[in-house]
Amino acid sequence: MPNPRCFHTLQDIVETPAAFELHCDAPGFTPKDINVEMNEGVITVSGKRKEEKQEEKEGKVVRRERTMATFTRSFTLPDNVKDDEVSASLVNGVLKVTVPKTEPAAKPAPKKIQVSGGEQA
Repeated sequence: MPNPRCFHTLQDIVETPAAFELHCDAPGFTPKDINVEMNEGVITVSGKRKEEKQEEKEGKVVRRERTMATFTRSFTLPDNVKDDEVSASLVNGVLKVTVPKTEPAAKPAPKKIQVSGGEQA
C-alpha cells in the first residue's frame, strides 16, 4: 500500500468587513476529500486524496507522480466570529471557507464619575 504524501497547501486569509475568508489551493481534491472543522476559535482544514486506479484496458502507467496525498492546516481566528455560520465551497481546485464576523459591540457612552471627598484636615 502506498504511503500518503503530505504536502503544504498554499493558503490566504482575507479579512473583509463582514467575514474572514480562507482560500486554500486543493488541486485534484473533491468536496468529499476535504474536511473543515471549527472548534473553540480554531479552524482546521484537512484533505485526503486517494490514489487513482487505472485499469489495464486504459493502458499501463509507466510513471506515477500523482499519488495519495494528505494535508492539514489550522488557524486561530479572533473572538468576533460566528462559529455556527461557517460555510465552505470548492471551485476549480480552490477551497473557500467563509467565517462571518459578529456585529461589533456597541461602545458604552462616556459616564461621569462623581469624586467624593471632604475638606482637608
